[in-house]
Amino acid sequence: MSQPTVVDAAARAGAADDPDPRPPGSAAPRWPGAAPSAPASSLVGRERDLAALRDLLRGPEPSFITLVGVGGVGKSRLATELAVQDLEPCNGRVASVPLDAVSDPELVLPAIAGALGIGDELGGSVADALAEALGGAPTLLVLDTVEHVRSAAPGLADLRSRTPGLTILATSRVALGVPRERIVWVEPLAVPGDASPDEPAAVDALLASPAARLFHERALAVRPDFELTAANAALVAAICRRLDGLPLAIELAAAALRVLAPHQLLDQLSDRMADAAPASTTGAPGIAGADPSLPARQRSLRTAMDWSIGLLGEPVLRLYRRLGVIAGVFSASTAASILDRGERRGLAPVGIGVGEGLAQLAAASLLRTHGDRGYAMLTTVRDDAFERLRAAGEAVAMRWAHAYEVLAMVEASEVQLPTEREIEALDRLDEAHDDIRAALDWAIEQGDGAFAVRMTGALAEFWRTRGHHTEGRLRLASALALAPDAPAPHLRKALGGAGLLASYQGDYALGESYLKEALAAARSDGDDEAEAVILGWLGSNAYGRGDLDAAEGYVSESLAIRRRLGDPAGIATALNALGGVYHFRGELDLAREMFAESLSLKQRLGNANSLAVSLTNLGLVERDAGRPADAEGAFREAIAIWERTGDRQRMAVGIHNAALLALDQHRHDDAVALLDRAHEIARELGDRTEAAYALADRARVDVERGELDAAAADIAGSLPRAVGLGARIIVPIALEAAGSLAAARGDDPRAVTLWAAAAAERADSGFANMPADERHLDERMAAVRARLDPVAFADAWASGTGIGTDAAVDVALEMIGARRPR
Repeated sequence: MSQPTVVDAAARAGAADDPDPRPPGSAAPRWPGAAPSAPASSLVGRERDLAALRDLLRGPEPSFITLVGVGGVGKSRLATELAVQDLEPCNGRVASVPLDAVSDPELVLPAIAGALGIGDELGGSVADALAEALGGAPTLLVLDTVEHVRSAAPGLADLRSRTPGLTILATSRVALGVPRERIVWVEPLAVPGDASPDEPAAVDALLASPAARLFHERALAVRPDFELTAANAALVAAICRRLDGLPLAIELAAAALRVLAPHQLLDQLSDRMADAAPASTTGAPGIAGADPSLPARQRSLRTAMDWSIGLLGEPVLRLYRRLGVIAGVFSASTAASILDRGERRGLAPVGIGVGEGLAQLAAASLLRTHGDRGYAMLTTVRDDAFERLRAAGEAVAMRWAHAYEVLAMVEASEVQLPTEREIEALDRLDEAHDDIRAALDWAIEQGDGAFAVRMTGALAEFWRTRGHHTEGRLRLASALALAPDAPAPHLRKALGGAGLLASYQGDYALGESYLKEALAAARSDGDDEAEAVILGWLGSNAYGRGDLDAAEGYVSESLAIRRRLGDPAGIATALNALGGVYHFRGELDLAREMFAESLSLKQRLGNANSLAVSLTNLGLVERDAGRPADAEGAFREAIAIWERTGDRQRMAVGIHNAALLALDQHRHDDAVALLDRAHEIARELGDRTEAAYALADRARVDVERGELDAAAADIAGSLPRAVGLGARIIVPIALEAAGSLAAARGDDPRAVTLWAAAAAERADSGFANMPADERHLDERMAAVRARLDPVAFADAWASGTGIGTDAAVDVALEMIGARRPR
């Protein structure tokens, strides 16, 4: 058997990708989840900055470029524009990862890997996985808002130095201090000079200034009838100078033209600047005054924000500062729910309808709209809002209000994961990931381990499905260490989640330890449903490490409990897993029976993702039974479902299965292309098992095509990895491929020895070679029998049978000049 059946408890990850390699020259985003979004408004006055940055990006060597400047100067906006414009020249290899919600420098690389859908190797590191996955192709990685995690900068610089073709473009309020950093200072926009109201050319002279052009454009957005005239040109020029050309401050001021004339706007700005006093309040209560000890540009921005917010009145100010706890995009209903939770914690009512208040904040440019998704604050604005929240003594209540709102969303989404609304729930969690991080950071900071255990346990399936494996494991471990005595149901779930993520990344021993602890807790509490779930997960763990007897025992026990509970979804899952055990043993009739019953139940339940699992497994049985048309139809339907649901891990397995059919039909180029794609997806997700499978089978195809060097390279990539994982499923496949390579090189005795060792390993582990794959091996073996003396063949076979798997692995690796992992 060259390819595993799919287990319902296996991981799922990421947004759907095209199973065929992208054609050369395509500019489709390479990492859809991290593709830069086109800004809603135009970029004004940065033409020279963009040209200079583009020259740096397209220079002879990749760079680590840091855009440095004060808050509100437009660093993020400039980086986004560059990324969007340079998507095509980079052939789609552009990713944008905001880091403002990542508070722990150790989570910076995992956050980047998660955004790109890249997993890390067991025994390696996230940096290793990123470097391998990014490879040598030209790539632009935009990292927005790095200053608060700048101790992660050396690791980022090391990643850049190890990755040919990678350019990192970071935005920060301070230089990061890494070797060979190219610092680009982002200055405020040039402001207009003094102009006489009577000058006929005053308007033309004014629009020569980028700051004034920005003011004019944003003014038209709120007042389409606004005109620049010789009479108001001097006023606009003075406003831009007063605000030091800071884009955010100018946008805030222009938004006020909804209610003020230009002369009123200038007067109020001037009054604010004149009245600024340290640690004082001016205007409406709760508005911090601009500290004169601040640098002039920062004072100008603070003054503009104070003044803009002061125009809105106390109820909208109260709403503004309380929204500062929200890290990502939010809807009006979510904002209302968080505010209500805050009021239930003793805070005064906001005093204005949420919809009306949000509209006023958006009109004042203090909120950005994101189409149907809702609203969000710029980082600079959110920082200001939270400072005001803290000064008002409302921060603790609102942080907990936010945390419990996020928890409620997480738990509601978790309930939907095994249903037909699974993709909707996963997408919702993806969109809320920054708020999830903020809520968990707050709980850990406050020492509330019980909250952290509850939330991380509910998130384990999301982290596993969408490729945030390392971050999930770190957060689960932190929560479990902080609250080992958390309430039993939440503790079991967190332990189970930690075990699943560890098992998925090939850390089977640790995964089994976590899962057995969870199982003991479930049995102690008499929770039959939890016991059945955890037994199924233990079966998956045993299945992955190659212990079919243990897998059968765990899954059979789980199935018995599921039947007793009358749980059709659980029964279907257990039947599918049990069918996988029978399939690996070569008991095809029993496997087909299990898969068919599982499929029938799933068709009634309506979960497409799970339905595809049984479809592809039935396809494997049909392939082995010599019915390729039926197998191809099942694979095609399963892959189409996984494309639609975004289950890239399972899609990789489906593509792999399709490759085996191509191999059966001697369509070797098609087989290689499909295996390349399966391996690429597996590598991106950190699925070491599938990556090793794909390489082992690609080695078989390479031998068929006469590409012997390629076969050796694939065996070198597969066999040591399989040994390191303890994956007894894969080791005989790679040994058989090595035997076929030896035969193709003319070393028939070594070929027979390796084939015999693979057969002995199969007999010991119970993983039978499936009929379709046995037919390929028989063809190779028959050719060697015809060439080799019968006595020599028998001697070589006896040697391989008795040599043992470890020694056979050494023989194979020595032949190709590779080493086993230490």
